Amino acid sequence: GALRTARSDHPSAHRLARAPLGLADEPVLGLKVLGLSAFHQDAAAALVIDGVPVAAGQEGLYTKTPLDASLPLKAARSCLERAGIKGPDLDRVVFYEKPLRRFERTLVTGLRAFPKGGKGFAREVSRWLGDRLWIRGQLVEELGVETKQVLFVEHSLSHAAAAFFQSPYEEAAALVLVDSGEWSACSIAHGKGNQLTLVGETHLPHSLGLAASAFVQFLGFDPGADDRWLADLAALGQPRFQEQVAAMIGVGDDGAPYLDVEAFHLGEGARSLYTDKLAAAFGPARIPGEPLRWTPQDPRDVDLAASVQAVLEERALGMAILAKQKTGAPNLVLAGSLFRNRGIATRLLLEAPFAGVFLSPEPSDAGGALGAALLVHHSEGHREGAARNGHDLSLRLGEALGTMSDREADQTEAGPESLLADLGAGRPVGWARGSMEFASDSLGNRCVLGDPRQANGARTMLGALQRSEEFLSARLALPAEDLQRWVQVEGEHGTALRLGQLVLPAREELATQAPGAVGLDGRVWVQAVAADEDPDLHALLVAFRERTGAPGLLLDTLRLRGAVVPRFDSEALEVLDRSQLACLLAGDRLYRNGGEV
Repeated sequence: GALRTARSDHPSAHRLARAPLGLADEPVLGLKVLGLSAFHQDAAAALVIDGVPVAAGQEGLYTKTPLDASLPLKAARSCLERAGIKGPDLDRVVFYEKPLRRFERTLVTGLRAFPKGGKGFAREVSRWLGDRLWIRGQLVEELGVETKQVLFVEHSLSHAAAAFFQSPYEEAAALVLVDSGEWSACSIAHGKGNQLTLVGETHLPHSLGLAASAFVQFLGFDPGADDRWLADLAALGQPRFQEQVAAMIGVGDDGAPYLDVEAFHLGEGARSLYTDKLAAAFGPARIPGEPLRWTPQDPRDVDLAASVQAVLEERALGMAILAKQKTGAPNLVLAGSLFRNRGIATRLLLEAPFAGVFLSPEPSDAGGALGAALLVHHSEGHREGAARNGHDLSLRLGEALGTMSDREADQTEAGPESLLADLGAGRPVGWARGSMEFASDSLGNRCVLGDPRQANGARTMLGALQRSEEFLSARLALPAEDLQRWVQVEGEHGTALRLGQLVLPAREELATQAPGAVGLDGRVWVQAVAADEDPDLHALLVAFRERTGAPGLLLDTLRLRGAVVPRFDSEALEVLDRSQLACLLAGDRLYRNGGEV
């Protein structure tokens, strides 16, 4: 589990300055780069033109399959269409990892674990031999590009680039925590100007992401899909198992994590990510669908979640400290699927020993597609003096809502104020507008809203979307100018607050005025909404405050359980019809739910 220093002869260690990929001796003006991620989860495509992200989206939005891992050809074609170009117009197509190295890892780790997980290993190998190793040929055929235009970059550098090149910093350490890349699981890079250098990494099986997924599975949830729930569960418990968990998710003398390999199944294709050692330490695993053990008499499940969460936060913070030691950089940027855990993200955003900390808006594999494209741009298309995009971060890179449904609206030319009556009566509503955000969570363009004055407000709102887990929390959207009145926060965290990435201590008045937003640990997941950034949502928050006295509104992504976020108004109406939402505002058309609410 020791941090390996990147060697100068290692293919992932070279400096990405101009033309490291061997295609351009001089910067290419107007470079059109399509980045792709696939074959793990949440495959995506992202288009960058002259260094500016212009379109992005996950493949699952088009196949209606959450976390779809297949090669994102539908998403890619959508990005090209929205930009008004065709495949042959592209200068580069870049994949976010090295398939041959990933296949090497599949073979080595599978054979190490053999005969355990033999069927899963065979299934995984057949997938790679079927089409995954022949990505270049598929892209040449499907997109009409030349073979030499298809590039492959390191997984960890794709994630690091997504964070660094979207940040406002000219120099930063990049910390990437994923469940698995080709071989790396935790990596540190140093970004400066248009250069990004890998300085160290830990290799599988010593992965904080895989350990988190194993405990999520032990607690009866779907690893990968439900990993973000760990932080919500942890807020309900006490970390009384922290010492035992820390022994399984250890830390070396250099600060790098290592796993007890006897506690986890880490071979390729393993159906169970944990061994009997977990049951011996914590009791039997929870069977999916069984009641959670979170009563005063038996809080095992929430206490275990709290213990795992505490250890993961400490290990991630240790890696941030190590990144400071390795790079000496003044700022820190974060990426990788583990940072979708709000508790871990908050801990580093607030406590990492750097002047500034920036978390990629979409830290998981989907964001790696954008990172790969930005990496190539800054390698080949960078112009000295060209503006960085971090100060003007654009997230609305997805499909525009449009008017595709011919269904008659209950009210036309409706505005956000049309939602106030239902919200004031405690009825959750849906709101779809503009272009989709390319981020972990919708910030308001595909959202559901609810009343925080009810103690069960989050449960009511999420339950209306068939998401019935009682422990799940929801964000509280607040007018940015009111933030200090309601939550405790020190320092400048404007971007993180705008992106809804922080969980903060609630002031006593907030717990009284908005009990539905405050967890049992006294903290609130918050999103600050500025009038100049989102005037419509800001105006709605102010109007609701004036009508009810509530500080803000509960907000979450408009998505049914087991489904994807709607792109168009017709898809949003399908959500309305299958939900218990009172109404849906789609663009300027208001639709009421025809069923019982």
